[in-house]
Amino acid sequence: LHCPNDDWSIGVKRLAGDQRWLLRVRDTPRRRDEERSQSDAQRLMSYFGYRFEALCTGHEGTIDANDEYVGLFNCKLGS
Repeated sequence: LHCPNDDWSIGVKRLAGDQRWLLRVRDTPRRRDEERSQSDAQRLMSYFGYRFEALCTGHEGTIDANDEYVGLFNCKLGS
């Protein structure tokens, strides 16, 4: 998957012998450059966002910006 309007892509891999799929966000060179050029204030605001999310979900301890939980569901409306 790739978004032409923003600089990100997602790698998709089906796990062997399973019905599960592994999704992984891939860093792009432009994205890495943007993160490296962030000001201290921007880094602090990013931390505040991660910390707020951790508090809302009941997470205790160290905050890891790379740790994510995603749920994908297949559903059908109607009969």
